[in-house]
Amino acid sequence: MAVCRNSGLIAALAVASGLAIPALAWGADEPAVTTPPVPAMAPAPMPSPAKAVSVTPASATPVAKPAISTADELLDALAVADRDLRTFSASMQYIKVFPAAQGGDIHIRRGTLNFQNQDPGLQIGRPRRAFAVRFSELIIGATRRDELRSFIFDGTWLVERDEGGKQFFKRRIVTETSNADPLRIGEGPFPLPIGQRRADIVGAFEVSLADPLENVPTGERFDKLRVMLTKAYQLKLSPRPGTRQARDYREVRLWYRQGDYLPVFAQSVNTDESRHEIFLINVEKNPKLPATAFVTDAPDPAVDGGGWTVEISEPPARPASPQVTPPPLMPSGKRPAKPIDPNAPAQADPNQPDPNQPDPNQPDGGN
Repeated sequence: MAVCRNSGLIAALAVASGLAIPALAWGADEPAVTTPPVPAMAPAPMPSPAKAVSVTPASATPVAKPAISTADELLDALAVADRDLRTFSASMQYIKVFPAAQGGDIHIRRGTLNFQNQDPGLQIGRPRRAFAVRFSELIIGATRRDELRSFIFDGTWLVERDEGGKQFFKRRIVTETSNADPLRIGEGPFPLPIGQRRADIVGAFEVSLADPLENVPTGERFDKLRVMLTKAYQLKLSPRPGTRQARDYREVRLWYRQGDYLPVFAQSVNTDESRHEIFLINVEKNPKLPATAFVTDAPDPAVDGGGWTVEISEPPARPASPQVTPPPLMPSGKRPAKPIDPNAPAQADPNQPDPNQPDPNQPDGGN
């Protein structure tokens, strides 16, 4: 059966939009998707001739925002939209499509995404940001099961927590000498479309504005999906040669909703031929998040039970720089041109007699 290249994407979008999808792989021999008929609407009543129809003056008509036509314009609009972005939440569907050499399976995880920016509008330096992705459901083929797995970054520590396997891995990635960012594409567990900075994007990728429906299949069954994606901007990212991103990705695509520029979808095609796709629904800007949203504490046996594997790691400490002691001052108040070696033998004072030479003031040279 022929499989569409974007089967994972179509599945995610279809499920999120409420379409009835019989399978995750698409082919000519599959049954057509049945879409509920749209109820017919009664024609609107005509206005009474005796009543005047009010007309809104042209001056009161809202002025439409200029359309985005280039990648630079979209990056500028995203930067402006992020200036007051303090928190963000959404329902999240994460799809991993394995390479054909590994069987081509499709794993779908569903959960939530919370994001916090402690430095909104920061233009210089690295902002302090946190995110929490909590999955509660895993779908493989026709099998669905509850599976709790979390990825939490509190601004310093990155945690992966697997409730079913009772595994907890905590890694410190931000230190005084290291400032990694798991939200930056290529540094985190998956490409999240939230909180991307212009400097990071253009530094690692060639950026272009793609048609929002590029690579989206056509046909009656995809009409609703195409309508949904038509209302978004698509940013296509091609890794620059020699970058870390070029080792991991062939391309990355990000979709942002028109109007408020909130992220709705992300897709990456990786160098190992796998694909990662993230679809966000029920997006909300600046909601109040729980106080425990970004807690990275290790499991508590009294609460979480025993039997956990806990690993906490920090980057190796950098060797301390050798301390250089300045040479002492000379009587003139100046330092010697050549540093004094404390291990060198003492030099003779030219104003004192050399004990190895005979004293001319003593008879027989002092013997």
